Amino acid sequence: MKDYTTTDKAPWKEQKENIQHILIKDGVENIGDEAFKDLDKVKDIIIGSTVEDLGKDIFNGCEDLY
Repeated sequence: MKDYTTTDKAPWKEQKENIQHILIKDGVENIGDEAFKDLDKVKDIIIGSTVEDLGKDIFNGCEDLY
């Protein structure tokens, strides 16, 4: 998964307020920098077993995860 250091370019930008759960299925090997930044409604995330590399600040601003 590529880096999304600007949330304006994230493909889920239009659904930002509706996203509460994130599922990264097996097959994804890395999650780019700031991939889920400012998804402040996210309550949980499941990451598949094939993910080997997590970018920096991938959940920055996801207040409900903390």
